[in-house]
Amino acid sequence: MIQAALVLAALGGSPHEVVPGSEVALDMGLLSPKQAVVVEVSVRSGRTALWELPECDVSCPSCVEVLEWPRLLQPNETGVIRLRITPGDDPGVHAWGVACHGAAAPLRVRCRGIVRGLAVSPQAIRFGDCPVGTHCERSVEIRWFGQGTMEDVRWRGEDPMVRAVCTASEAPGLNDAWQTWSVRLSGAAPGEVDAVLGVKAVIKRQDGTRQIERQRVRVSGRVVESGIRVLPRSIFFGTVRPGDRCEASILVYGIDGDVEVEAGGIAGLSGSSSAHQGVTQVRVVFEPDVEVDGLLRGQVALRRVGSSEVCVTVPVVVFVKTES
Repeated sequence: MIQAALVLAALGGSPHEVVPGSEVALDMGLLSPKQAVVVEVSVRSGRTALWELPECDVSCPSCVEVLEWPRLLQPNETGVIRLRITPGDDPGVHAWGVACHGAAAPLRVRCRGIVRGLAVSPQAIRFGDCPVGTHCERSVEIRWFGQGTMEDVRWRGEDPMVRAVCTASEAPGLNDAWQTWSVRLSGAAPGEVDAVLGVKAVIKRQDGTRQIERQRVRVSGRVVESGIRVLPRSIFFGTVRPGDRCEASILVYGIDGDVEVEAGGIAGLSGSSSAHQGVTQVRVVFEPDVEVDGLLRGQVALRRVGSSEVCVTVPVVVFVKTES
């Protein structure tokens, strides 16, 4: 930590001449997640009068600690602002700010650094409704922040309806190796999709050695028959006790004809439907059994009368609390 402090202090060179409103910018380079670094900034007052700096604020209290700063500066006097910066574990470019101030405009120090690691953006993809027979796509950017380049990227998932395809890549060198992937949800059959894709990147260092970096992307959505809309898309009954009776309604647009309702996954869950002017209203009822307790997950499935294929599935969640 002391060595890092000396290196970063040298980045500032000779003392920075400052006045109220000045900003000193430091580039900290490549940083390790959660590893504290001490930064020393030497400043010299350019004022012709005494400069009082009784207060010092930081942009990120959990990341930046002010160890020392000059509370009084005489004209042409030199002082040191000493900071301890602890980067988070989110890879990428980050900036941390400090403002020392009093009656006059503040003296600001802005530190910029790159936190080493494999960044995936976004880390969660919500597709919403995807019609049967089509596929929905979202772009995901994978970027390596560190020395070396991404030599290979592999995706792994267990849901056959979710896969990733590389659409663009570039690896010019230090701190700027990236790839853009298209994550696709294939609407093969109606139902809920909740999957996790694993990302494994092989990083080739400048000395020829290799390392493995991993990340995850959660994918969710629902495959529905074309033209079908469901409101709401899920039901949460909240906390109930045995003996209670809970009801909820679902409106389904775009289903022609009568439908059958099949409730499953939770004992005591049932459903019925009625249609009027092209809108199907589904009435969902939950009456908890004395045998169940805790967080329960189930679903209500709709299929056209005479068909074995489910056209809409609505997840149901409830927390049952047993009387003590």
